Order: sequence, then C-alpha cells, then structure tokens
Amino acid sequence: MRFISFYLLLLTALSGTLVDGQEYVSVSGIVTTFKEIPLNHVTIKSLKAGDLANTDSLGRFSIRCLAKDILLVTASGFDGKRIKTNNSEPVMIDLVFSNKENSFANAVNNYHVSGEMLQEGINTHPAKGQKDYSKYTNIYELIDNEIHTVRVNGTSVTTTKIISMNLSAQVLFIVDGVEVSNISYISPRVVKTIRYSDGVDATMYGMRGANGVILITLK
Repeated sequence: MRFISFYLLLLTALSGTLVDGQEYVSVSGIVTTFKEIPLNHVTIKSLKAGDLANTDSLGRFSIRCLAKDILLVTASGFDGKRIKTNNSEPVMIDLVFSNKENSFANAVNNYHVSGEMLQEGINTHPAKGQKDYSKYTNIYELIDNEIHTVRVNGTSVTTTKIISMNLSAQVLFIVDGVEVSNISYISPRVVKTIRYSDGVDATMYGMRGANGVILITLK
C-alpha cells in the first residue's frame, strides 16, 4: 500500500498539482508591444485558477492555470487582452499601445518600457489610420509635399494668398498647441498630424494668424 501511495504521489507530481479534483498546470510566455519590444511589470491573472504573475524585464512570465483557463493581461498605457490557454503551451502576447493623451506617460512611469524604446516603436509602427511621414528627410519637405496651399522656399513657409507688399507672408506655426518660430528641429518621423488652416483655427491668433496657421501634433 505504501508503494502504491508513493507511486500515485509521484504520478501527480509529474502530471500537475491536483486541487479539488482539478489539475493545475504552469503556463509560461512573453508579453511584447509592436511585435518585438518586451514589456516589464505587466500583470497576468488566470481567471479560473485565480493566480497572479508579473512579467520581468524581458517580458517573460510563468503562471499557474487550470485547464482551458483564460489569462487577463493588463498594463498601463496599453489595451488589455484576454487570452485562452491551451494546456501548458507557451503563449506569445502582443499588447497594443493605447495612443491616448496619457498613454505614453503611463507606460513609462509604470516601468513597462523605456521612453526611448516606446517612441521608437511608435515611430516605426504608425497607429491605424495615421499617416507615416518618415519618408521625408525634413519637416519642410513634408510641408511642401503634404500641404499644397502654402509655398515652401528653404526654411520659409508663406501663404499663396495675395497680400500687401508691406506685410510678411509667413504663416504661423503651432506645435502641440504652442506657438513657435522655428520648426527645423522636428523630424517628420515624430509628426502625428499636420494641417494648414486659414479659417476659424487661424482667427483665434488674431493678426499673427492672418496668413494661415500650420498646426502640428507630435506623437
């Protein structure tokens, strides 16, 4: 009897832990974003087993699950996911960057990823419906090709409207809501949106916006 009891215990240890008649297995995996950047401190919860785990600096984790368990994967600044487990097979989980107002700060401040790596991922993989301007060598080339209602000459961007000879034709630059006089420092890769307006958006700047406004939002 002792031999049989020892054999049963050994078999249980090899096949998984039995609790309340259910078999627990260890599931491991890796959590990334942009298909290649590992995420740290991501929370993984097995909904059936009730176990919790966190990823390490390489995005790796291991968690105890029940058969056909569901993993709830969450990280600040990223869209959460529910993943069905398949026994103890490793899982590869890629979280989508939320791309909301505070998403970048939340992801970095919670130590999921460094700001440099996250920015590189954003630049390399534009969000769905977002134009990729990385093909341009500088911001003035971008404006010249994307905005056809202004004239670009070197670093000068002027309106095509007929104005008085005594007035400058230079358009106004607004970057992330702030008026700037120089945009040469902006790389096309970090431009999220860019548009020209000589309507309501321009009138709010008074005479400074008389020649129109180029509104730039950065990633």
